[in-house]
Amino acid sequence: MKYCYPFVLILFAVSSLQAAIVEYNLLLEEKTLDVTGEPVRAMMINGNIPAPQLHFTEGDTAVIRVTSHLSEDSSLHWHGLLVPNDQDGVPHVNTPPIKPGQTVTYTFPIRQQGTYWYHSHSVLQEQLGLYGAFIIQPKEKIVQVDRDIAVVVSDWTNQHPNDVLLDLRRNNEFQQRKKNNFPSVIEAFNKGGLGTLFSQSMHNMPLMDLSDIAYDHFLVNGKHDLSIDAKPGEIVRLRLINAATSTYFYIEYASGPLQVLSADGMDVEPVYLDRFLVSPAETYDFLITVPHHGSHEIRLTAQDVSGHTSIFIGQGEQQFAPDIPKPNLYAGHMSHGNMETAMNTDASGYETHQTTASAHSEHTQHPSPENKTTEKAHPGHAIHEHNDMDMPKKNSATAGPVNPRGDNEYPLAPYKHLRSIKNTVIHHEKPLREYDLILDGDMVRYVWTINGKTLDETDPIIIRSGERVRFHFENKSMMHHPMHLHGHFFRVINKHGDYSPLKHTLDIPPMSKATIEFEANEPGDWILHCHILYHMEVGMMLVIRYQDNPPSPHYHKPSVLKPMHNPKFFWGQASILTNMTNGFITLQNNRNTLNAIWEVGWQDTDQNRYKLLTDYERFITSQFSLFAGGRFDNERNAGVFGSNLLLPFFFELSTWINTDANIHVSLRKEIHLTKQLSIFGSGSYDTDTKWESSVGTAWYLDKHTSLILKWHSDYGFGVGARVNF
Repeated sequence: MKYCYPFVLILFAVSSLQAAIVEYNLLLEEKTLDVTGEPVRAMMINGNIPAPQLHFTEGDTAVIRVTSHLSEDSSLHWHGLLVPNDQDGVPHVNTPPIKPGQTVTYTFPIRQQGTYWYHSHSVLQEQLGLYGAFIIQPKEKIVQVDRDIAVVVSDWTNQHPNDVLLDLRRNNEFQQRKKNNFPSVIEAFNKGGLGTLFSQSMHNMPLMDLSDIAYDHFLVNGKHDLSIDAKPGEIVRLRLINAATSTYFYIEYASGPLQVLSADGMDVEPVYLDRFLVSPAETYDFLITVPHHGSHEIRLTAQDVSGHTSIFIGQGEQQFAPDIPKPNLYAGHMSHGNMETAMNTDASGYETHQTTASAHSEHTQHPSPENKTTEKAHPGHAIHEHNDMDMPKKNSATAGPVNPRGDNEYPLAPYKHLRSIKNTVIHHEKPLREYDLILDGDMVRYVWTINGKTLDETDPIIIRSGERVRFHFENKSMMHHPMHLHGHFFRVINKHGDYSPLKHTLDIPPMSKATIEFEANEPGDWILHCHILYHMEVGMMLVIRYQDNPPSPHYHKPSVLKPMHNPKFFWGQASILTNMTNGFITLQNNRNTLNAIWEVGWQDTDQNRYKLLTDYERFITSQFSLFAGGRFDNERNAGVFGSNLLLPFFFELSTWINTDANIHVSLRKEIHLTKQLSIFGSGSYDTDTKWESSVGTAWYLDKHTSLILKWHSDYGFGVGARVNF
């Protein structure tokens, strides 16, 4: 023992000398960028998109000085890093925003190794270019490689992201038209999908949309494609970061399956995977032996197959990965990817009833009183509190080649094939707290919720230090949601049981379930959110608060935070014809709307009149709202109180009663025959003015304009244009 003590001191001294303070200076600025031949506004860090790669070694101390030359508040979040809570970079949750002209210094120890990234967490700035790679080497390298290369994949639109979000909110389907993915009756007929279109419409469910946005380009390290001039036989560690704001990518290698070494920075047992889906915010590391002949493509294809970007590795003639056929959205909403399997399993590939139902039944029947937690659920969250868990047992795994795609051209994420290299079980004696989290949304109004509420409507989820926390996700929407947890890694409960992999982001496919579990050992205020930027921006986010660590009143400002994720939108529509004009203007946030609706005829008949309805509307559910306001015309003025209801097949029903005791009922519907041609009609009955009806057709010209022909029961035929603004 007397010789051991000096040896320990020597080891400590050597370790201290190896640790380093690594410093970076980052400048946020706004510049013009030309990606597709059209110069547009962009945000850059040190003049580049993506931002500079930041490199560290495990055990270092990071000192990152950030200066903002932007004209608006900004921030930087260190995605996937275990940092002190006040360094996480989420404005008004755990960190102040970076003000214009301000320099902020982030200082934190590097506690891990792996592939991570950083990005703005302020409004939609990530889409404008504020993102970059954050690479941490291990203290001792286990895998020896000739080259270690990080690649950042992203999506790019020439539209300002605020305009993109407005398009999505006002439901003008411009994004779908732009990428030639707009559903119509004639196309459904031609593709044998009328039954699917009918079935979906009957339940007021749009066809599954694999992407909200028509992107102008997909980039890798800021370029249209990337060539890595590696020599034949070299061993390359390729670190892939999906920094796209909303694009999922299928990844496939021209030379066959890719060997995966890690996911989200955490090492897994090496496994060979063919084509699979990578969600926004995820990272994967691959080990590649450079082919002896040719430059081989690693292709990243957008999930909706609207485009791709490529990485070529090697020398010589280019060898291409297979093309992916355009998915048929009319073939049935569960036909794309492994969606039928997703219905019967959780997102990790493990059977749902084994990871959730059986666990719940055991906990409910056999609680352990000595360790059982006693806190109750907060409003809006379902909570289960038990002590032990019934988890799938350890299963053997091999590192040999596998092919999760098989005959399925549209596979899901490869979670069921990921097995941690270390036991990830959290001690069972720790109290267990569980939450059910339902992911859903309103595709018509573009509002996204957790447990039916947006961020501005919900209270924080409460946990305590030392607990095991389990989230049960259920996605009831028709879109994927990559759920990201700040400040923690969680176990993705899959068939590997005790060796279930650790991640910080998990894709939850449509109509599927998943269970994650983590140890509450990082006190502070953190967030859980969908990493599709536009979903998060309109409310798909929660604050997670450690009860035993009260928030700093200086940093946590709900009055500022919540309105940021409940943005206001203004838009309108006007039809101007030879016989009349009608239209509306709207000011709307997630639940509330101010409307002004008008109709004016100028035919020389006794039926000419003007009508104006102004109201305040409150959405109770995605398909039902109440409103109150006033109706004004050239014969009477009256107050109104009524409701709007979305009926099956997207028929819009409005009913109201006037303060003069008259009742009004109206029904409206538009049917898109082709991408450009639609027919529309409306009918109404008023106990005072009796029947009124109209029917017409519209020919779509561009985002703002359609030509229309319309007959109105009061004003006859007219031709003109419909203008969206």
